[in-house]
Amino acid sequence: MKISCGALRTDLENTDPESFAAGARSDLAARGRGTITKYLDLTVLDRFASAALWVQYERHVEGLNSNNEVQVSSVYENMDGTWRICGLN
Repeated sequence: MKISCGALRTDLENTDPESFAAGARSDLAARGRGTITKYLDLTVLDRFASAALWVQYERHVEGLNSNNEVQVSSVYENMDGTWRICGLN
């Protein structure tokens, strides 16, 4: 699984698709793609799941540790047999 989006924004309801896409491209250019390197505390309840993930990026930016990693919490929903991400924190 690859994650290349930037930090989630709290003002998404006021963000038009073009601005959101421009922000995502900017984040990708700054730190590169991210790869999940480990997950902890995986919990599954019916069709929902949550986990703590470590994501390692190609380049260092503020907010990443010395290994270009950050820990995030994630929530997923199983939709027709496919686990889809619902949110990152």
